[in-house]
Amino acid sequence: MLALATVVASCFSVGAGHAAGTVTKWVDHFDTLGPLPGDMPTEPYEIKRGSWDVVDIVDPIDPTQGRRVLRQGSILKTPNEPIVYIRDTSFRNFAVQVTAALIDDCLSCSVGFTFRAPILSDHTADPNNLYLFTAINTGYIGGFPTGKAFMLWKRVGQGYFMLSNKISHTNADLTQPHDYKVIMSGGRIEAYVDGRLIIEHRDKPSGDTPTNSDPFPGLPFDEGAIGLRTSAGRAWFDDLIVIADDAYEGRSALVDSYLDLGVGGEVKKGAGGTVSRIAGLDRTRTIDTGYVYDDMRFDEGLVRTLGGEGFEAGASLQTFVDANQTVVSRARINRLSAVFADPTNQVSVLVEGVKIDATATASCEGTTSRVDLARSEFMVTIAGDGSRPDTVIGPFSLSSSYPPNSLLYTLPGTVQVIAHRYRATTEPQRVETSALAIIFPGSEIEGANGARAPDQVISIGSVVAGRYCIPDLELT
Repeated sequence: MLALATVVASCFSVGAGHAAGTVTKWVDHFDTLGPLPGDMPTEPYEIKRGSWDVVDIVDPIDPTQGRRVLRQGSILKTPNEPIVYIRDTSFRNFAVQVTAALIDDCLSCSVGFTFRAPILSDHTADPNNLYLFTAINTGYIGGFPTGKAFMLWKRVGQGYFMLSNKISHTNADLTQPHDYKVIMSGGRIEAYVDGRLIIEHRDKPSGDTPTNSDPFPGLPFDEGAIGLRTSAGRAWFDDLIVIADDAYEGRSALVDSYLDLGVGGEVKKGAGGTVSRIAGLDRTRTIDTGYVYDDMRFDEGLVRTLGGEGFEAGASLQTFVDANQTVVSRARINRLSAVFADPTNQVSVLVEGVKIDATATASCEGTTSRVDLARSEFMVTIAGDGSRPDTVIGPFSLSSSYPPNSLLYTLPGTVQVIAHRYRATTEPQRVETSALAIIFPGSEIEGANGARAPDQVISIGSVVAGRYCIPDLELT
């Protein structure tokens, strides 16, 4: 359904910068039809170039529904590419996320967003100095084996510099919506697509010429504006969210599934399945809080039971901020009976659980995570070839509190089962974990220049907790 109202909020941080202690949040779901309000200095956006308006489209995920989005209709290209900034608002440490898609299957076109573009003395954003995270459709040219990639750039003056050793090639359909996110704290940059970390980099002070050790020249931009950008193609955007400084992030999901597709381990294939795809259920019946971002206290929860062929589960999910300003995300699965198979249906894993519990917390002091499994088990089945029966391995009992990244079972080239799959960062304080991860490794594709078939990763009881904290230093 189409939303009926526009929500644009910038809390206490409009101007050429913000002082220590300021809390900042910006949300826009682009709900008001017509031209984007950005032509006058009093309006919330600053349009540098391009044709920006809010329109209704058919939701590409669910064609029976409508979707209201921000459309950029010009095909101007670099160095005169379309950009629209959040007007006169400077962000230092932040998470920014937007859903975006190319409208056409164009070549040499891109869609993404800029960040930390310095605010100039006339209160406009600098289009010549900025960071850029973008998805690009290059076509099959040298250095781009899939013809598409996610890329991180830095623009200094009139020149773009690319973090060439961290390009993430992809087979994802860029005309389908993907969630693009960047987390930046100090000089550390983490770039995500559909919730998956694909690029990490720490920018550091250097000269004006790129070097092998630092392809991004010049001083790191200390803070600046966030904007949406295209080049040589039309695109649409939705659900722009920015949280900065003292703010929070949380997510809790019953089952999360995605694919990695590799050329030398570097190629990613965007979002994979959701619990509805795995269970063959309608998407409205998924059990997932989604990513929750806030600069105040939030409390999101779901309690639901799902049933379908090969899938039965009951779960309660929570993401909240407690009295100590700690983010808590928790997934409790009270009953789970499900079969998960690799893309070829040759290998399957049956998971049966009575209690599966995963918790992640994040505060300005650090992160924690815990996974408890009780009265649960899994079993691996490898399909026979007709001349021999199926091979059944297990069942393996699960009844313990598992330390991070506990390898429960591996059959090289076939399947891995990991308890408490875990990753954490300190800038920001952020942890993501899952109670169980089932990984079906891909294999090399004959004659495809080292390309690999998809690796399928299924996470059961997935939780994320993040805390964005003002550092102990003066902002200048």
